[in-house]
Formats: sequence, structure tokens, C-alpha cells
Amino acid sequence: MKKLLLLILVACSAIAAEPVREAFPNDYTPNACAPDADTVCQSFAKERMIGYGSAFRGFNLRQEWVDAHWDEMTKIFKPFCAKIGNCFTIKDNDWVYCVDILRDDFLGACDRYPADSDDRTQCSMFAMTYYIGLGAKTQLHKAAQDCISGQAATGERTLQAWVKPAKFALGFDDLMTVYAYDAETHIPVRAKYTITGGAIRSTEG
Repeated sequence: MKKLLLLILVACSAIAAEPVREAFPNDYTPNACAPDADTVCQSFAKERMIGYGSAFRGFNLRQEWVDAHWDEMTKIFKPFCAKIGNCFTIKDNDWVYCVDILRDDFLGACDRYPADSDDRTQCSMFAMTYYIGLGAKTQLHKAAQDCISGQAATGERTLQAWVKPAKFALGFDDLMTVYAYDAETHIPVRAKYTITGGAIRSTEG
């Protein structure tokens, strides 16, 4: 057991030395089976944003802010929706995972405004409401999965993986997230793992 623990600590040290990576890099290779970004990006109508924001989160969005920034923000969101669509093309990536992994990108788009400013506050409420409005993408996901199922297999693939937080003490007792993406396409890959008896095992078939 001591040898196994030593090996795990050495592995963690190697992982901790890795540079910070994006969960979904911008240099990914688009897949022809991915749905159109505009379709993925369909959310609440502009005229209904403040109503849904108030109903779902108690937000105090102002229609004049939404009207003034709608074109700007939806243009910023479009690349995120393209990533969601490409995520749909990976076997075992469900639509929930693909939408969830881009959540911070939608909210992070508001960093363009000064902290504690009215624009930052309005933008943060707008981005969250828009993100909620993306809703379930079951049909788009199914279409992408059906499309890739008809493609010829490309052989064994490798992953680039890292852990967040990158560094943690031996007594660490908090959430640890393992990120991974296809080494060739740079599209994130979902997998379930359990830690039992000091070893990490995949629960995927």
C-alpha cells in the first residue's frame, strides 16, 4: 500500500506541474456532424428575457439594456454554441454535459465590463438567463450522434487530461475535477470514474 500511495503522489505531482488548460480549447477541429451554432444558440426571445430572468432567478433585468446589447452579446455567445454542437459529436457525451461545460464561458463573457458596474450586473443576469434559455438540446444531440454513428471508426484515440485543482495537500477533502479532451480534435470527452482502494477506475463500458 505504501508503494501504491507513493506512485499516486508522484503522479499527482506530475499532473500539478502541467500548465493551465482550457476545458474546451478554441483550436478544436469542427466536426461536420455538429449542428449549426445559430440553432444551438436558440434561447428565450429578446422581448421575454426580463420576464424569464425574474421568474427563474429573481433578476431585475432592464429591457433597455437587453435591447442595447442583444446583438453584441449574442455574437459573443455564438462560438460557445458552436462548441456545444461539436461536443454533441463525441460518443458518450450527453447533451447535459456539453451544455454544462460551456456555462462559465457564457458568464465569463461579462468580464468585459468593469467589476461592480451596472453593465457588469446587467450582463451577468442577462448571460445566466440566456444560458438557462438554451434548455434541453435532445433532438440536436440525437441528430449529431446519429450522424457520427454512420462514420467509419478512426482507430484508437488518446486523451489530454489534467486535474483541477492542480495542487492539493495529502489531506485534501474537497471537489476534484478531472478534465480531458481528445488529443487530436481537442473536443472534451465525458467519462465517469470512481476511486476505490487507492486506484482510479473508469465506469464506462
